[in-house]
Amino acid sequence: MATDKTDAVRTAYLEGRSIAALARDHGVSRGAIRTAVADLMPDHNGIAQEGTPALELPVS
Repeated sequence: MATDKTDAVRTAYLEGRSIAALARDHGVSRGAIRTAVADLMPDHNGIAQEGTPALELPVS
């Protein structure tokens, strides 16, 4: 996604626009929108803290 659109996308996301709607509006994939707003998403925890063990995936 072009960096000049990133601020507008981030602002719209914070105002409640959905990722799908933003992707349609800007003609990009939902993944591109998620990348642009990744640090704003509720599950984002940034860089792992030193001493914090990495999460393990379940073995099936």
